[in-house]
Amino acid sequence: MVIDVGSVIGMGGKDVAIRLSDIKADNNRLTLDRTKEQLQQMAEYRLENRNTRAGTSTSPVQGGRLGTVGGTCR
Repeated sequence: MVIDVGSVIGMGGKDVAIRLSDIKADNNRLTLDRTKEQLQQMAEYRLENRNTRAGTSTSPVQGGRLGTVGGTCR
């Protein structure tokens, strides 16, 4: 899934890719185990094919998995 991060009224942000399994549903709310800062630090998702919506994200600069620190984004 691709979400917009850091934009105001659709301007000034970037798209980042997250796994659907990272989204949790609780009490009619969707939450993501990432902080706002973690989302802003993620690599930008670049749309390569508008017909299929296929794209790429570069690997993190530092090793390890993204989002291993808990938190909730609202």
